[in-house]
Amino acid sequence: MKHPPSNALGVLGFDPAAVLLKEPGILLDPNFLSALHRELRSELGTNEADLSLLQMGFLHGLQDGMRARDDVFDEHREQSKCMVAPPLAIQLRTDTEATDPGEIALRGLWPERTEATALVGALDEPLNPVCFVSAGYTSGWLTGTLDADILALETSCSACGGDTCSFAAREAASWRTLGDPAILRLLDALPFDSFRTFVRAT
Repeated sequence: MKHPPSNALGVLGFDPAAVLLKEPGILLDPNFLSALHRELRSELGTNEADLSLLQMGFLHGLQDGMRARDDVFDEHREQSKCMVAPPLAIQLRTDTEATDPGEIALRGLWPERTEATALVGALDEPLNPVCFVSAGYTSGWLTGTLDADILALETSCSACGGDTCSFAAREAASWRTLGDPAILRLLDALPFDSFRTFVRAT
C-alpha cells in the first residue's frame, strides 16, 4: 500500500496503515502518549518529533471524521461501525473575530488536557505548547467531518503553564495568508488530499 507523503512519519519505521489499525483510543492513552513523546524526541529531535506526532494524530482524526461524515450520509451503514463522537473530548465555538463570511474559523479547548497531563514529568518543562497529537487529531477530525482542509493550532497549553489547552482552527488557506513560518511548516506536514486518499484506501 502506498504511504502518504511525509517528512517525518516513516523515519522510525512507522507504518501509517498499522497506526490506523490500532484501537481508536490507543493514541490518546496517557501512558502511550508519554512513551511516544519521549521516544520520538529521543530519536528525531523536538521539531521532527512534533511533526510526526501531528501526522499520527491527524491520520486517526481524519479516519474517525470521515467515518462519522459517511455515517451521516449513508443510513444503511452498520451501526457497529458508527463513530459519532471522537474519543478526544473537544469543545468548539465559532471564532467570529478571525473569519471572513463563509470561512471556517473555530476556537476550542481539550477540557480533559489528556496529552498535556501525560507529559508533565515525562519531559523537561516545555516552553511551547506540546499537544501535537491532540492538535493533529482535531485537525483530522474537523477536516474529515467538514470536508475542508483544517489545521488546529494549540494556542495555550497547561503543560507549559497555561490554564487550559486551547486551540484555534482555521482553513489552511487562511493560515497561509499569515505567512508565519512555524504554521507553514505544520501545513507542509499535512498534505490533505494525499492523506484523504490514503485513509480511504486503508
